[in-house]
Amino acid sequence: MFLKVILVILGFVLKGVHSLFKVNENKWIFGSLDGLGYADNSKYFHEYMLNEHPDINSIWLTRNKKTLKSMRNSGCKVFMNCSLVGIFHSLTAGVCVFSTTRSDLLYVFPRKNRRIVNLWHGMPMKKIVYDYKPHSIERKGWKAKVWDKYVVGFSHKDVCLIPATSQYFSDILKSAFRNDNVKVLGQPRTDVFLRWNKTEIKEKLGFAEDDFIVTYMPTHRAYGKGALNPRIFCDNEIAIKYFQTNNIKLVWKFHKNMLGSYLEDENLNADVFVDLTKMSVDPQELLFVTDILITDYSSCYIDYLLLQRPIIYYLYDNYEEVDNELYYRPNQYGVGMIAENEAEILESIKNSTVVKKDIVQYHEYQDGDSCSRVYSYIADQC
Repeated sequence: MFLKVILVILGFVLKGVHSLFKVNENKWIFGSLDGLGYADNSKYFHEYMLNEHPDINSIWLTRNKKTLKSMRNSGCKVFMNCSLVGIFHSLTAGVCVFSTTRSDLLYVFPRKNRRIVNLWHGMPMKKIVYDYKPHSIERKGWKAKVWDKYVVGFSHKDVCLIPATSQYFSDILKSAFRNDNVKVLGQPRTDVFLRWNKTEIKEKLGFAEDDFIVTYMPTHRAYGKGALNPRIFCDNEIAIKYFQTNNIKLVWKFHKNMLGSYLEDENLNADVFVDLTKMSVDPQELLFVTDILITDYSSCYIDYLLLQRPIIYYLYDNYEEVDNELYYRPNQYGVGMIAENEAEILESIKNSTVVKKDIVQYHEYQDGDSCSRVYSYIADQC
């Protein structure tokens, strides 16, 4: 609490003097995971900029010392967001990129020559931001509003670009953020699906080349305050025997919001179950090596559609009624199989097939050039 008070006081001062600092349009700053980690669309766009546009001064800002150390060891230009150097970059950057929450970057005040870009973290199935009434920005208390104004520095209306993967999601994002600057360009984090080697990523994650990987990746419940997702098949001897016979690895990767109530099970069959919930595994890498995806209301399946592999929706609760309203239901467009219990999941795994469906409603671009389009739009039109 004391630290937040200090940051707000500092924000009062910086908001009053930020216009004295000259904006450098060749300086781009990036952040993600509420300023704590290196991940998601910001990560992949940052790496694209480093590789393809080294003339741009690309800087990552974080509030996590482990992230700072790890990125510096890999040769990235990274600073603590609330250090003197980090604040200077926040005040002078010409382009500011975030993807998880506006607090990915702090002290980003709107300026005439500044462009703020919201890459977001996936195309939504669950209602978000202004559309999700229980957590809508419009319902925030005065403390949150002070934080937004003086520490975050900008609002969603100040964003000049929000990339979407299709016109369908463009309309949803315009509503969610109350911002019409949504363009169908694709997501930076999916470009790698066309570049990675599956064997190499499997080895990186600790899998054998001949492992058949079934991943269970559900979304959170009540933003981490709800019931833990079921640990599917851990006591199902019939399923375990089937997995052992067919060299199937069942991977659990629960949402990071659920970590507060998550305890690992030390009695799992190690030859079948792989629990990556508490491991710092990049979800994109896990999706890439997954042969069958089991999910529920998570947007991870939208990325996974690009891989043209089977999807199973495990709908074990009345999520839409008690947790989060949806823009659409998982069974609405027929791109996966529906299961309501373990027996149905197992049967779907045994009979899994890719539902042949034109995915242009989800992905108008399937060429792996989303980063390039995002860069061009920022540079030329934003």
